[in-house]
Amino acid sequence: MLHKLFLISLMFASLPGMAQVLDTMYFDQNWEQTTKSESHYYRYISIDTSGDIRFFVEDYFGGGQIQMTGTYKSIRPDDKDGHFIYYYEDGGKQMECYYRDNILHGPLREWYPTGQAESFQEFSGGVLDGEFTSWREDGSKKLNARYHGGTKHGNFHSFYPNGQMVRNDYFENDRLVEGKCFSPEGEPLEYFPYVKMPEFPGGQPALYKFVEKELKYPHEAKKNNFEGAVLILFTIDEEGYVRDPRVVNGNRDSFNNEAIRVVNSFPRWNPGEVDGIASPIQVSVPIEFRLR
Repeated sequence: MLHKLFLISLMFASLPGMAQVLDTMYFDQNWEQTTKSESHYYRYISIDTSGDIRFFVEDYFGGGQIQMTGTYKSIRPDDKDGHFIYYYEDGGKQMECYYRDNILHGPLREWYPTGQAESFQEFSGGVLDGEFTSWREDGSKKLNARYHGGTKHGNFHSFYPNGQMVRNDYFENDRLVEGKCFSPEGEPLEYFPYVKMPEFPGGQPALYKFVEKELKYPHEAKKNNFEGAVLILFTIDEEGYVRDPRVVNGNRDSFNNEAIRVVNSFPRWNPGEVDGIASPIQVSVPIEFRLR
């Protein structure tokens, strides 16, 4: 199909302004390419040759409702470049953003399924750079902050549902310069950080000890003297349980599967907090396979 897209793009390059549907692709629920009969989503790809060649992509839910529109410099590998809009299955907007050279660049807006604004974020070169504001589903403001180059820089304010400020922080290059916290009634409180990370019972040393004890070296890998490392990303929910572990970086299926098994066997963690409230927080853990 790559050759097909390339050849057709050459054919139309001499016809300025011409847009043609080049291909239809089908995807399963995990966005892996599949057959039409097994698909949950499908994609139309067209091309515009009026200037720099751009592929226009429209993704659809299986029932025919639009799921995404966007422009690409290339398909497979996907190289996003331009304006993207994502939709809920009922047709409401979910997210609107911009890419440059396959990284976020410009404003990003999100909406709840109800249509209420969820967040406004400004990106430059793939990192937050400018305003970050979020709202609760009832419309009350949750957070208003400033970022520069991916780090907190300037005012960082969060709010209770009643509108009272939870914190009045000021950062310079991710360093807290001044911070104050308040109760829902506006009374001063002892300062606490905006995010408190989840903690394995007993701390990091206990985590490493647990992994070392639980890890079972895959037989074939051991037989062939294979070594490696796997980085697992997962969520610790508000009750301290592991949710949705997945491999971020790993070089062998046997290592990946064993690392996932170990993470799924973790005991209950001390949950993390956001603004003093127990909340789901993502955690990553590297797991090494070394022969001794």
